[in-house]
Amino acid sequence: AVVSTQSTGMSVAFKEGLKVPPPAMQQIIEGTNCDVRQILNHLCMWSADEKSITYEQATSEAKKAKKDTKTGIFDLPKLLFTSSEETRRFKYSDYTDLFFQDYSLMPLF
Repeated sequence: AVVSTQSTGMSVAFKEGLKVPPPAMQQIIEGTNCDVRQILNHLCMWSADEKSITYEQATSEAKKAKKDTKTGIFDLPKLLFTSSEETRRFKYSDYTDLFFQDYSLMPLF
């Protein structure tokens, strides 16, 4: 998936006249968690200002724009109903965050 996403991103960047080295594109992809919509958005925003992106710029921007990934719905009950090293340190706000991962489904558990 990463290779096809990288080739698509490189193709779009080329067509937009944006010079992006392959390692920089890899950083963009990793920062967006392979979300093509977000990759296109980043390329569009960068192409408005500059016509080339360095590896350092891509790394810096990827860290700033890191996509917030959520826990899967089948992992949530395990976190809520089992005791582990991770869950022993949970605060009330951590449990609230787990509930709102998918608030339409969590009341069923």
